[in-house]
Amino acid sequence: MIKTYDISITLIQDRIVYQWNNRHDHDQMTIFYMHGGAYFYGLNKMHFKLFEKLINSTGCSIIVPDYPLVPHASAEEIHAFLEESYCELCKDKNQNRIMLMGDSSGGGLALGLAQQLVQHHQLRAHRIMLLSPWLDVGMNNEMISDIQRHDPVLNRETLRKIGNMYARHLSIQHPKASPLYGSLDGIQRISIWTGTKDILYPDAVSLQEKVKHTSVTCDLHVYEDMLHTWMFFGLPESRQAISDITNHILA
Repeated sequence: MIKTYDISITLIQDRIVYQWNNRHDHDQMTIFYMHGGAYFYGLNKMHFKLFEKLINSTGCSIIVPDYPLVPHASAEEIHAFLEESYCELCKDKNQNRIMLMGDSSGGGLALGLAQQLVQHHQLRAHRIMLLSPWLDVGMNNEMISDIQRHDPVLNRETLRKIGNMYARHLSIQHPKASPLYGSLDGIQRISIWTGTKDILYPDAVSLQEKVKHTSVTCDLHVYEDMLHTWMFFGLPESRQAISDITNHILA
């Protein structure tokens, strides 16, 4: 990737923020991407493969903060790092051409960061893309129990424990911990990809229901019988989801 792309590294709070630049298009879409991993694990090979596919398919540039993780950092500290990274690296970019994107816990961070940017910096979040997002760390949706027996990837009680560590001194329903409960003011469009055998699926549906009472446009893409973050797995449904995602980026 180093030979193919213009890759730069910025240090913010002594942590790395990666940036892949398109050498041939200076007004390209910029994706500010927050990786998943239950706030507990860092970037992995599947993320880098996704970035390569997105760059090749859309010509976008991608900014990826290597944010601090639980248990060493809390929701407040992670959000502070993401806000600083965004404001430092996106301050000179066309705000209409920036997309906030993330998978799993990174999806929760993408929505939470949008809420914080509106609240703290009066910046509108024009487009947000969420892949199997974790939106409520309390895991209290009644539908979760029924889905749990079909989900071989995630465990409700484990996520609750990690969610408590992540929230730390905040309420579980504080928007920095669980953005499902935050304001959607200043957000223009949310696109969500979720599978029906993912215990996080019910909260994606809840977000769509919440959006109905606002001026926000919400695209909910539901894949039947798909697991958490199936788009990384190399299945035919994974390839279809990636194609769908890239088409939405270009739209």
